[in-house]
Amino acid sequence: MTDMVHVLVYTHRPGEDIFVHATEAGLRKTLAAVVGEYWHEVADSPARPDAMPADTDEAIRIYFEANNDESYSIEVKPLLD
Repeated sequence: MTDMVHVLVYTHRPGEDIFVHATEAGLRKTLAAVVGEYWHEVADSPARPDAMPADTDEAIRIYFEANNDESYSIEVKPLLD
């Protein structure tokens, strides 16, 4: 069986950050941490609640809908030698 990795590509104004995790849960934790760190950047968005939602999927959705300058993609790839 081939081991798989979860790859997160986070694109922002200065460039891209790439994170590789063994699990999807680890990847989503990293993405939620990014959203938490930069939550203040969507402060003027009418769709943004004052506080980051406890539901990380909801927080991620709101953040990237409100911030047109950033995006992310997730891929699952085989781990190669």
